[in-house]
Amino acid sequence: MDIATMNVTAPASAYTGGNLDRTGRAVGLFSNDLRALLEMARALDDATANSITVNVPVAAGFGLTRLPGPTAADLEAQAGRPPREVREWWETLSPQQQELAIRQHPELVGWLDGVPVVDRDAANRIVLDRETRDLLDRKRALENRLREVTDPFTGVDPMGVVSRQVRADLAEVNGKLAGLDAISNRIDGGQPPAFLLGVSAAADGRAIVAVNNPDTAHNVVTYIPREPQPIWPARAVT
Repeated sequence: MDIATMNVTAPASAYTGGNLDRTGRAVGLFSNDLRALLEMARALDDATANSITVNVPVAAGFGLTRLPGPTAADLEAQAGRPPREVREWWETLSPQQQELAIRQHPELVGWLDGVPVVDRDAANRIVLDRETRDLLDRKRALENRLREVTDPFTGVDPMGVVSRQVRADLAEVNGKLAGLDAISNRIDGGQPPAFLLGVSAAADGRAIVAVNNPDTAHNVVTYIPREPQPIWPARAVT
């Protein structure tokens, strides 16, 4: 294997005796797995380095202080700008300011084309956790309401209309929770690595999931289903 070019080759003897196709396929699979692992390692290294950097205070006068992060208005002003210009603006921020933007306004950073994929992924994971917590709270409230309108001894609902609406709302919440859980399982494991580039449980819900990092990909393919899906449409990147 050539470390500089990441080219993988097998010994010449492996291609003899009718093994040309089999050896070629094995080499290709190994090369793809190796590149995926290295990409995951780079992403983890970038995230770790950024976390370390943002926790180093900035000297100011006789004490130490932290630079303020961009406001919601600052981030909203970037929406609609060409991704290249957004990237240039993002790079004018210190790592500390970028981290503050991710933590304080993840719902804005996560959808902002031009922000590095690793940073958008970090922001959207925060949104994913928040949306999941909100839906779980909503589910508990609906389950409590359902118990209130149902006779505990007979199971009969004297307020049938209310019960039907509560059950419908509960089914919707459960569906969204299932969708968020599926997204969480995909981005937290499996190969190749996945990055969350957008997520929202509002209305029918939507999400953008990148397979591998589009910032480092040589080719990018976008897939959007023609018909609405029970789990949100995803953008696949290879």
